[in-house]
Amino acid sequence: MIEYITSYLEVIQEERFWSWTLIGIVYLLAGLTVRGWFLNPVFNQAHEIKKPYYHEIKQVYLKKSMAGWCFFFIPLAFIVVLWNGVKSFPLNAQQWSAVMAATLSFVLSIISHLKAFTIATLSVMRVAVDEKDLQIAIQKQH
Repeated sequence: MIEYITSYLEVIQEERFWSWTLIGIVYLLAGLTVRGWFLNPVFNQAHEIKKPYYHEIKQVYLKKSMAGWCFFFIPLAFIVVLWNGVKSFPLNAQQWSAVMAATLSFVLSIISHLKAFTIATLSVMRVAVDEKDLQIAIQKQH
């Protein structure tokens, strides 16, 4: 069994003209998994509030999260270029710089998504508080 896996990994490494897609898929799966570790608990907590507020948070988040998605896909380009450009190991300084830039971009992606969610939550919370204050003011008048 290990021989089959080893031979398959050798084919992937030797035939880089098609295997870059496999590397890209692995990045996307791993990246979305790590992103989920940070964002899923936040979204799960948001599900516990009233539906209109949750849907509004989700809409504002989707509008504000574009930077996070851009930072998420930048490492994909770095990984594909590195995969097609690296012929042997260890990596040289320029290649390590690309790895570090991809890592930084991924971290910025997670931070940008969390920032977008926070901004969305605060903007919806501001509206909810204003509505509550208006209701209190109306009740005081009667």
